[in-house]
Parts: sequence; structure tokens; C-alpha cells
Amino acid sequence: MKKRMALISIFVMALGWASAAGAFKGSITIALPDDPLTMDPHVTSSTIGWMIWQWPNDSLIKSETGTGKIVPWLAERWEKLGPTKYKFWLRRDAKFTDGTP
Repeated sequence: MKKRMALISIFVMALGWASAAGAFKGSITIALPDDPLTMDPHVTSSTIGWMIWQWPNDSLIKSETGTGKIVPWLAERWEKLGPTKYKFWLRRDAKFTDGTP
């Protein structure tokens, strides 16, 4: 358990360093103790999967660690239109992996 927490801590610190560097143009190699069972986050749940899935499967909103407060991520803001309907406004700088807006 301590080994897993140490690996997760190193992973989080590496991501923090990469995001603080701004427009990083290189590559980062991160070694994890296992592979996710699937790249589909709807099929199964795992700690390793959660760490990896958030990068190729960006979400509109996220919850802050510790507080659980919902904060914008890909969406700048949102509006609740009804019990099951929401309207989201995406960030203007959002791009697909191929670079298109």
C-alpha cells in the first residue's frame, strides 16, 4: 500500500511539474506498476485506470481533491436547463488532439 501511494505521489508531482512548465514541448515517461484493464472508463474502475483515463478522455468539469467542489475543466461554465438537461460553454482555447479548435 505504501509503495502504491509513493508511486501515485510521484505521478501527481510529475503532472504538476509538467503543467507548471506551461507549453511543454518534450515528453514525460511515467512508470506505473500495472496497466489499466481497459481504456474505457465506463467498463471498469481502477486506480491505475483513473490516473490514465483523465488525459485522453477529458471531462467538462472536475471535482477538487479533498473538498469535492465541482470546478470547470473543459467547460468554462454551465447552466442547468432542467432535471436532466445542462448547457455547457467550452473554453475558447480547447483543441482536439490533432490541433483543430
